[in-house]
Amino acid sequence: MDTAWFEVWWDYSSRPPILLLLSVEPGASGRFVITEPNGNRVHATSSYEAATFWLTEDEFTRVEGRTRLED
Repeated sequence: MDTAWFEVWWDYSSRPPILLLLSVEPGASGRFVITEPNGNRVHATSSYEAATFWLTEDEFTRVEGRTRLED
């Protein structure tokens, strides 16, 4: 599994909009984390599906695309 990526999710109904980042936790075996842009952890789970469910349940929408991190 490629672990060097993140996705941006946002709640556009909030003013100002709230942004969250979804990525694989560094050093963890497949654990997915949701963080604020400043790095504060908001939620963690063992599957991508559970992470995206948590985000969509709270009415966050994924910004199209996935960004890869440079080494």
